[in-house]
Amino acid sequence: MIRRSLLAVLALATFHRGHATTCAGATVLNPASLPITNQALTCGATNDLNSTNVPGALCGTGDNAAYKNGNEALYVLTPSVTGAYNINVTGQTWSSVQVWAGCPNGGGTCVYGDGNAGNSTTITVTLNAGTQYYIWFDTWPTPASPCPGTFSIGAAPPPPANDNPCGATPLTPGLSCVFQNGTTASSTATTGPPAPTCAFYTGSDVWFSVVVPASGVLILDSNTGIITDGGMALYTAPSCSGPFTQVACDDDGSANGLMPYINATGLTPGSTVYVRFWEFGGDNNGTFSICAYTIPPPPPMTGNDPCGANPLPVLSSCIPLTYSNIGATATTGAPAPGCGLYTGGDVWFTFTAPANGVVTIETAIGTMTNGAMELYSAPSCAGPFTSIQCNDDAIGLMPRIDRRCNPLTPGQTYYLRMWGYNGQQGSFNICAFQSTVGTTFPEDCSGGSTICNNQSFNNNTNNTGCTADLNASNQGCLASGERQGTWYYFSPSAAGTIGFTINPAVPTDYDFAVWGPMSAVTCPPVGPPLRCSYAAPTGPTGCGNGATDVTEGAGGDRWVSTFNVLVGQIYILYVDNFSANGQQFSLDWNLTNGASLDCTVLPLELIGLSAEAATDHVLIAWETATETASDRFILERSADGELFAAIGSVPAAGHSQMQLSYQFRDTTPYHGLNYYRLTEVDDSGYETRVATTTAVFRAGGKNAPFPNPSNGPLLLQYEGTAADAAMLTLHDAMGRTVRAQAIPPGPGARLIRIPMDDLPSGSYTLALTTAAGQREAWPVLRY
Repeated sequence: MIRRSLLAVLALATFHRGHATTCAGATVLNPASLPITNQALTCGATNDLNSTNVPGALCGTGDNAAYKNGNEALYVLTPSVTGAYNINVTGQTWSSVQVWAGCPNGGGTCVYGDGNAGNSTTITVTLNAGTQYYIWFDTWPTPASPCPGTFSIGAAPPPPANDNPCGATPLTPGLSCVFQNGTTASSTATTGPPAPTCAFYTGSDVWFSVVVPASGVLILDSNTGIITDGGMALYTAPSCSGPFTQVACDDDGSANGLMPYINATGLTPGSTVYVRFWEFGGDNNGTFSICAYTIPPPPPMTGNDPCGANPLPVLSSCIPLTYSNIGATATTGAPAPGCGLYTGGDVWFTFTAPANGVVTIETAIGTMTNGAMELYSAPSCAGPFTSIQCNDDAIGLMPRIDRRCNPLTPGQTYYLRMWGYNGQQGSFNICAFQSTVGTTFPEDCSGGSTICNNQSFNNNTNNTGCTADLNASNQGCLASGERQGTWYYFSPSAAGTIGFTINPAVPTDYDFAVWGPMSAVTCPPVGPPLRCSYAAPTGPTGCGNGATDVTEGAGGDRWVSTFNVLVGQIYILYVDNFSANGQQFSLDWNLTNGASLDCTVLPLELIGLSAEAATDHVLIAWETATETASDRFILERSADGELFAAIGSVPAAGHSQMQLSYQFRDTTPYHGLNYYRLTEVDDSGYETRVATTTAVFRAGGKNAPFPNPSNGPLLLQYEGTAADAAMLTLHDAMGRTVRAQAIPPGPGARLIRIPMDDLPSGSYTLALTTAAGQREAWPVLRY
């Protein structure tokens, strides 16, 4: 019995010299008992080791010296085997682990230290056999001790296979993110490649490799596991041995918490790139997930000359189509463009102007990031071509053409030329849509809105209107004239004091001016404004906030004084976005001393007209801000935008100073494109054509292709989601697949183009298959 008890004592993991946490009182760990797992900590009653007698930050990570200032637990270990060891402390927040070769306050050398705000800290450190190490567990001063808590010590498992670039785990990019698991547990620091420039890299990294797809675009995303805060860097290299060049580095770009995300463009298709992943600070290594995906390769180039121009449908809203100018050549016969540093490589589009001639053409980046376009008229695709408008940088570095102020000729065919600035090639998105506003615009003084009562409102715009309302005689402090601004009218119904606050939705430099008093709305306003702010800083601006000045330049503080008003006076307000970023603002009134606002009677103000196709009808909807002597609205429909026929009428309100909504259901729309025209009839019988819009109706459902039959490309409006991809396939009469086209994931409506120009005439079947396996099919005819 005595011998058995003695053997049991010798097998204990620790020998206790005492409860003091001086080096002489440290708890001895028996190396033969390793690994130790979740053993309770033994802490001292006082703070024997601290940042005073052991000064300086934690070595290895540089964490704050305050991690030394709790009532610590101190252990001593002399390993019998040289190698990497994992050491963990768990239980209290703001915990730390330090390893010292020799006594920390007795001439020892710090080997490694790490602190963590969470309740668990793990380090991996190399220990040499025969060397005496002191293992110091501590906390930030609050909590005062790592106890109660547990610690674990054991030999680290071997590093993962992808611990270095030559063992990198391959990632295969698809068209959507498919996560695969990874871990940094037991990983080591990689020497050779330059250290990452983000996310507090301290070592313990793993590697992945990716072959760049044909698009040259690579998107890398990550998700949490044990690791909740990661870093990732992308490198190019001729081989896994280097040399390595960092292309991108990210810390917290993912939507998944504090995980990294990289979207790299312009990579060399077919080349191998390397992805380095690590945990922020290296103090919580473990599992994570990672994915690589890309965008679909650009569509084949079409429309290289005007007679092969791509048809561009003019719809009621912007539904972008994707095209490419890769491989396009210069066009001969048409005059050289007047903007955008044209060197060739253009593609062409053609469209027919709608009934009101009001067309807006917008573009957006794909792999092309800097483009330009020019609009032409011509009697035929052979010319001669007359330039109407050329645009370079309207939406970032991409072009936009807006014909609201100068409508095109209804029913006329126009040609549009698109190219990359200075020869840039790539994919891009383009759309054409018809404006739904009436004959006046809120960006012009004559189209201003009447403000009634103490109503708050918001607005934004992306243009300066059609009339230059400001000049040196009336702009006052607005030294840059009109930027992106909107106009408003107001009239007091009771005397008092008026103030207001303009709040941008995001940091934006908004300016404003107020003109008056006047007896009637006068556009453009006469003379300098009553109040004016042109202050440069971004943020809220307005009349009030204790200001005493009445006007201020760029150096102002964004605030000018309130002003007193009398009943019946009329004022004009202009709110101007100097930043020209299209960002929304809200305006709140501060009416004091009895002031209130009435409404200046204006004719009908149309807010919007829209047409939305459903399965068996088209719903036309519109709203008015005010109405005066209105009797009814007449709805007309056309298949070509030229010949309209009445399809119904809706009674109007007569007189109104509040926003009203109207609807009309067209139960017999044309298959394909429908034009709708709204006409207002007043109580004397006078008719005013207000606005025109369009809708594409497809009998039997949203997703029917059009035009059908077709002698060119098919178009399909697709409602996608952010998570699901889909596939389009076109089959001939024998069931053979003659086209296959991937639709990448993405929310919202998109117009998908299916080329058929090169196919023989006949019957085909178009099939849409979602990632969930759902399938729709439609017969189509090519003639």
